Amino acid sequence: MVPASPLWSSPLWATILGLDPTNQTSNLIITLVLFALPLGINIISVALAARINNVAVFTEIIGTVVVALILIILFATRPIHPVSFLFDTGGVTGSGILAQLPFAALMGIFTIVGFELAADLSEEALNARVTVPKAVIWSVVSSAALGMVALIGFALAIPDLRKIAASPVPLADIFGYWLGSGLTKVFLLFVVFSIFSLSVVGTAATGRLIFSLARDNMLPVSSVLRRVDPRTRTPIPALLAATSLSLIFTIYGYLNDVYFGGNAFTVLITATATLPYLVYLATVLAYAWKRNRLMSLPGAFRLGGWAKPVTIAALAWVLLVLALLTIPKDFWGADVVCAIVELVAPAWWLLVLRGRLQRGEAGVSQVAAPVTGITPATAVE
Repeated sequence: MVPASPLWSSPLWATILGLDPTNQTSNLIITLVLFALPLGINIISVALAARINNVAVFTEIIGTVVVALILIILFATRPIHPVSFLFDTGGVTGSGILAQLPFAALMGIFTIVGFELAADLSEEALNARVTVPKAVIWSVVSSAALGMVALIGFALAIPDLRKIAASPVPLADIFGYWLGSGLTKVFLLFVVFSIFSLSVVGTAATGRLIFSLARDNMLPVSSVLRRVDPRTRTPIPALLAATSLSLIFTIYGYLNDVYFGGNAFTVLITATATLPYLVYLATVLAYAWKRNRLMSLPGAFRLGGWAKPVTIAALAWVLLVLALLTIPKDFWGADVVCAIVELVAPAWWLLVLRGRLQRGEAGVSQVAAPVTGITPATAVE
C-alpha cells in the first residue's frame, strides 16, 4: 500500500496548488516529485526521516480526527440528511450488497495495514523484542479507533453522494462544502503531509528490508545492496532499489491507463492490498509453528494465555481478508499479479538461494558486514 501513496495524494496536491486534479500529466509529475523527496530524505539521514514521522503523528490527527470532529459538530448544527445516511448503500440492494462487500472491505483493509513497519524498522529500535510488538499493537488499535472516527465524520459530511463518488478529489469537495476554500487548503496540507510521511517511512522500511536481506546474502547483487554510505550511514543502494521498483510499477500503470485505455492502476492498487496479507499469512503461520521457541527467548514479548486465541483470530482474519480480495471476479487481475510476484521467491530459492544456504554463503548465521563496517542502525545511536 505504502508505495502507492504518492499516486493517491497527487490529485490533492494538484488541488492545493490550483492545478487540474484530473490532468494525468501534472499528476504524474507531482507523483515523481513525491517519490524523489522521500528517497532524498532517507539518503540524507535516518534521524531526519524519524523527525518527519514524529511531526506527521500530529498532522495526521489534525488532518483526520480533528477535521472529522469539526465536521460532525457542523453536521449536528446543520444536518443535511438523517444520521441513517451512514447506512445508505447508494441504491444497491439485496444480493448486490453482498457482491459489493469486498469493495467496501477495502477501506478497513487499507486502514488496518502498515503496522508491520514497526517490525521492518526494528533494527533502529532499542529493546526491539518488547518495543516492536507493543508498537504493532498500538498502531492497530489507534488506526482502528481513530480511523473509524474519521470515516464516520467524513461520511456524515458528504453533501451529495453521487457527486462526491464521481469527484477526483472527494475529500477536498467535502471539506470545501463545510469549511470554504481557504480552510480546505489548510486542512488538506495536513492530510497530504501525513500521506507524504507514510512515503518517507515506507521507503525507509522497504530499504531496510532489502538491506537486511542483502546483508545476509539472500538477494541478487547482495554485495551492492548491503553497502552503507560512510558519510550518511544510510543504505543508499537498497533505498534506490526500493524506490525504483515502486517507480517502475507507477510508470507502467500510467502508460497503460493513459495510452492504452487499461486499468493497470486499479489492478496494482488492489494487488498492494493483497500482497501484504499474503505476507501476514506466512508470518502468522511461522509464528504458530515457532511460538513456543520464540516465547522462551530472554526478554521476549509474551501474550501469556492469550497467545493461542490471538493466533487463531489473526489467522481467521487474514484468511477472511484474502478471501474477500481474491475470490471476486473483479480482483482476478490483481490475483494474477500477486501469483506472479509470489512465484518469484520460490524460483529464486530453487535456482540460487538454496545452493547458497547449503554452502553456508547466506543466512543469518553467515551475516556479512556492510562494506563500511557499520549498519544503518548506528546512525541513530
